[in-house]
Amino acid sequence: YFDMLNDASFVSPHGSTRHDLWLTLADICTQHPLQVKRAGLDFDAIVRAALSPRKAEEQQLGEMEGTLWTKLAGYHIRSGSFEVARSVYEEALESVSRVRDFTLIFDAYVKFEEGVVEALMELLQDDDDDDDSNEAQIKQEPTSDSTSDLDILLGDKNIQTADPQQSQNSSADVELALARAEYLMSRRPLLLNRVLLRQNPHNVGEWLKRSQLYQTQAKTRMAITAMEEAIKAVDAKKSLNGSPCTLYITLASIYETSKKDAEGARQIYKRACTDSEYDF
Repeated sequence: YFDMLNDASFVSPHGSTRHDLWLTLADICTQHPLQVKRAGLDFDAIVRAALSPRKAEEQQLGEMEGTLWTKLAGYHIRSGSFEVARSVYEEALESVSRVRDFTLIFDAYVKFEEGVVEALMELLQDDDDDDDSNEAQIKQEPTSDSTSDLDILLGDKNIQTADPQQSQNSSADVELALARAEYLMSRRPLLLNRVLLRQNPHNVGEWLKRSQLYQTQAKTRMAITAMEEAIKAVDAKKSLNGSPCTLYITLASIYETSKKDAEGARQIYKRACTDSEYDF
């Protein structure tokens, strides 16, 4: 099977395309991760090798990039390695350069985090129900002074009491999962913006949008960093969706309005006009 995948000239007698072969392999490995590991197959290494720039070009798997990343994350989720799955999603979001792939990966990532929240909330609810039933059982049992004294001395093994520490930990886990999901959703505009900039780093409009997104979040330092990165990345002769000079104007404006640093703004203009940093 791997010989067929590695042979770019292979033509299936059944009419299966290379994409079909890759999807079949990915589906099998994702649905049966434990059996795959016992068989000695390193699915993670296979996917990463296939998605390497040179290999992906040879295999013509560009449009499958998002699908393979989600399959790899699903493989780790079914294996119980949630943190590894998160790292795969994060790596994928920082690697893809197509909006379609980004949407596919981001939606799968959100679904995963929502599933974690739902599972933890159900677990917390089950713990609460168990606590309520235990309390009701204790109230229904007859008590006497002698039996109470004996229970205190010997300990009643038949009565299960709620563990406040366990309940507190469960609540903390739910809050952490909710915070993760909310943080992921709040990052979507910046992540999508980065995808568009990977497509074309000379897109002035997207650089300005990135700076504005940071300013909306009151992250002035990050907005300045984005503009400095844009000035280094944008080639004036290849720029589109805006004039490169607006990058300097926007950067100086941030210093002047947000940081109240008139001298800093003056230095920005000096870099563009006097120091010949800007290629008109």
